[in-house]
Amino acid sequence: KKSKFTLKPLSELIKLKESAKKIFKEKPEDKFNYLENNDVDMENHRIISQHTFIGKKAPSRAKYLLEAGDFLIPNAKESIKGITIVPKEYDGFIGTSRFYVTKSLIDKDYLYAILNSKMILNLLRREASGEIALTISDKVFENFLIPVPKENEIEKIVKELTKFEK
Repeated sequence: KKSKFTLKPLSELIKLKESAKKIFKEKPEDKFNYLENNDVDMENHRIISQHTFIGKKAPSRAKYLLEAGDFLIPNAKESIKGITIVPKEYDGFIGTSRFYVTKSLIDKDYLYAILNSKMILNLLRREASGEIALTISDKVFENFLIPVPKENEIEKIVKELTKFEK
């Protein structure tokens, strides 16, 4: 709260994608490429494997139509080790409901860096609850206040982050 930048709830900075499950009924014989939770190395922010299924045999967790640039935010406590951005080559894949699949409504590089900070990941894990499996609810995104600089400041921050990563 001591930030010199405007604080906004994360829920205002992302758009949750809606279920695309109807596509399996529309195309029951089509093959779909699918990403499960274990197909994504969240700590290293990359996709490491994939699966295929036919529409009429879609797994119950197959839920989201992925697009390049989507954020994969894990919702199971044990998986909250990082956030991954869907690369171009996975555009059109189906994603599991073990992720919140979102679009960034601000500079995606800036938001990606913030969401992958140890502080935010720890806070997300802390919010996990449940009797059988510890998961986070999408309502949690309303509770996370994210500092949002002005556009020109975001550009400077992203440039510095890019230098640091290299």
